[in-house]
Amino acid sequence: MSENRANASGPPQQAPQTGSSSENQSAYPKIWMVILFGFVAIAFTALWLGAYEFLNNAIWSNNFVTSHTWTIIVGV
Repeated sequence: MSENRANASGPPQQAPQTGSSSENQSAYPKIWMVILFGFVAIAFTALWLGAYEFLNNAIWSNNFVTSHTWTIIVGV
């Protein structure tokens, strides 16, 4: 029962890691994940800007809105 411990409170101490670099490599994302994320971001941005331009032209550049200026105030 009377056992002496150096660090009785807190988590157990871990030995310093001197293993191979394969253990450290798993902590970082793989390059294909970064490339995939980049392609997804580019595709989303292109679709978003295309939809924004289409809807902006459909709402504000049609004949009804340009001939009746009061609709701009209502639209805003």
